[in-house]
Amino acid sequence: MGRIAPGGRTSPRIDADGYSFDIGAQFLRATSPAMRRWAREWVQAGVLAEWRPVLGLYDTTSGTLRRREQLSQQELDTAAGSFFGVLSSSPDEPLFVGLPSMAALPAHLLRPQQPLQPLQGQEPGPVSALGAGEPAAAAVAAAAWPQVQSARLAEGRWWLTGPPPQQQADGMAAGGGASSGAGGGGWLGVFDALVLADSQMARPGAPGHISFQGAEAGSPQPCASLSMLLGRLGSSRPAPLLSLALSWDGTAHGPLLPGGAQAALLAGGGGAFQWLAEDSSKPGRSSSGLSRWVAITTTEFAAELLREAAAGGSGGGAVAGAAGAPGKGTGGLPPQDATYRVNLAERLWAALRTELSAGGRRELPTPVRLSAQRWGSALPSAPLGQLAVCDEAARWAACGDFCAGGGLQGAAESGAAAAEAVMAMLGLGLEGER
Repeated sequence: MGRIAPGGRTSPRIDADGYSFDIGAQFLRATSPAMRRWAREWVQAGVLAEWRPVLGLYDTTSGTLRRREQLSQQELDTAAGSFFGVLSSSPDEPLFVGLPSMAALPAHLLRPQQPLQPLQGQEPGPVSALGAGEPAAAAVAAAAWPQVQSARLAEGRWWLTGPPPQQQADGMAAGGGASSGAGGGGWLGVFDALVLADSQMARPGAPGHISFQGAEAGSPQPCASLSMLLGRLGSSRPAPLLSLALSWDGTAHGPLLPGGAQAALLAGGGGAFQWLAEDSSKPGRSSSGLSRWVAITTTEFAAELLREAAAGGSGGGAVAGAAGAPGKGTGGLPPQDATYRVNLAERLWAALRTELSAGGRRELPTPVRLSAQRWGSALPSAPLGQLAVCDEAARWAACGDFCAGGGLQGAAESGAAAAEAVMAMLGLGLEGER
């Protein structure tokens, strides 16, 4: 679902000067043997690096911060489920980030025969967020990723259709995503197996919705197992998040967090934000003279703003698009056009400034650049509790955060499980083990 690069929430935001921000996935944890092995391989390939920020818990009521090593075990246990368990890990356990942005990882996985090379001590420029100007990465970014509109199971194979490429490109350019409505579908081909990696395929009106059919066009669902999955996912509504990218010239703002902290969980106060990190402190990012930060809201605050925007009532105009009207395929929300993002960024900055100014701390100057992103389906509300779901007879597999839960580690392990299932369906060997 990524518009800038493949990988959805690993897609970066590129500012007007060409510098990228990780506005979605902030880091990767590696707590399982398989994930640690993959992390080592990706570090060796030059697309992943350890990030060891000065990390703590920031109290927005008092304006004080305590580093992770200063927290009691009870406090660490309480925070274990907060923001992908970032404080539950041992101080010796590193976080990992993509080089030079999180988008480099999916780009590398899509071009395994041409792995991205280490930066070899060179400072990355502001052009490519995928991999220091790698031709393979550029090819991935420019590739046309067709949207599947309908899938029909017939004679043991999957027949797929979707909007014509130009229609999809026009939808992306308009900021509302490719059309998910019926009509105008183009032929995409016949395939031996189908992998479903986004829960939006089960929700009518969502940009990734897919119409599933049986052997005859217009017939009921192709199999009972898929109908059961669609029913469960269709009745579950993921939780939203909003992200805010900010930058200042040099040290004009002074320390954004006390004690030189580079990342923190936010607690107390109004509860608008849960995470704040210095994006420019991550390895492989350009030291352009800008201090660049990313803040992530709580799901509750995001849901509040999105309800206002969808209703168009009091406060809704503050985050409405140019027309202030819901967009097609956006779940009843305004399209994420330029006007929408500007208004949303101003609203989020006002909330963040209030939280960071608590406890008698000084007023922060206005950033030189602000940018916001809406993640309407950021977190699964009720994960299935298994790595992947599959039906060998019907030749489909499903993977994603709706299976194993949020976070890049869960996504990677879920995708690997689905890949193994598909390989088994097709009678293909799989080198190595997860």
